[in-house]
Amino acid sequence: MYKIARACFRSISAVAPSNSAVGGGDRTVRAESLVTSPDYFTLLGAKPQLGRAYTAQDAVPGFLEPVVISNGFWQRNYGSDPKIIGRKMRLDSDLYTIVGVMPPGFRHPGRTLNTDVDVWIATGFNGLPFPVPAVRSQRMIPAAIARLKPGLTVAQAQARLDAYIPQLSREYLTEYPAAATWALRFR
Repeated sequence: MYKIARACFRSISAVAPSNSAVGGGDRTVRAESLVTSPDYFTLLGAKPQLGRAYTAQDAVPGFLEPVVISNGFWQRNYGSDPKIIGRKMRLDSDLYTIVGVMPPGFRHPGRTLNTDVDVWIATGFNGLPFPVPAVRSQRMIPAAIARLKPGLTVAQAQARLDAYIPQLSREYLTEYPAAATWALRFR
C-alpha cells in the first residue's frame, strides 16, 4: 500500500478521532482528541500560535509525548496561560507534554466524533498500544488525510487506488482476505 500511496500522494497522515478524559488543568474534563501521524501539521501547513507542533522528528514507536491543544481548549481549561508550553497533561491514564497551541481559526479539515478537536496526539502506529511486532491486519486506521502529488487529479488518484486493491488482497491474503471491505474514497 505504501508504494501506491507514494505514487498518488505527496504526504499522508492517519487520523483517528477519540474522546478522552483530560486532567492537568483545574479539573478533569472530556475532550475531543485526534490521534494522527507525526507529520499531520506539516501536511496541513499549519503552525501553532504558541509553541510548536509535533513533527516526524518526534516520531517514536507508540504514542508520542508531545501534544498540541486548540485555542478554545487553552482558553477554557488553562485561562490562556502563556506559560502553558511544557506543562504536563493527563489524557485518560497517560501523561503528555503540551508543546503547542493552535490559532483560533484552525480546525481539523475532516470528520471528528462530535465537536471540534481539542487535543491532537501523535503516534507512530508501530508500538504500544499497537501490536509489536506490527501485524498488518490489526493496524486498521479509520481514516487518513492526504495531499495529492502535484499534477495528479482526485479522479486519477482514485483510479490508481481502486486498481491496486485486488493486488493488495492477493499479496496479503491472510492479513486482508478477499472478502474484506475496502473503503478508499476521496472527499
